[in-house]
Amino acid sequence: MPKLAELIGFLFNKLLGRFVQHIDAGIVMRLTLVGAFVGVVGVGYATVSGIIGGLSFIVSDDLGRAMSWVVPDNAVACIGALVSASIARATIDFHGTLLQMLKG
Repeated sequence: MPKLAELIGFLFNKLLGRFVQHIDAGIVMRLTLVGAFVGVVGVGYATVSGIIGGLSFIVSDDLGRAMSWVVPDNAVACIGALVSASIARATIDFHGTLLQMLKG
């Protein structure tokens, strides 16, 4: 077992060392921006969800029914799906760019 642990540690250090050699400030900046974007979207999603949930308890039944004509019941889920799809697309584009940069 100690030899296996030593082998795994050696391989991990080699791979991590090679990755760190190829990373530059541009990649780090893009990763930071992606993280900030995901954080802002998460806070926005929680805010919209809270506002819609809070308004459903405050407004009268007639106003709630009128709001449901404008904002459907699954609006939060739809917004979440759209944001998730855009984040997935940006992640795939970023991975493609990263692979192109690492390839040469």
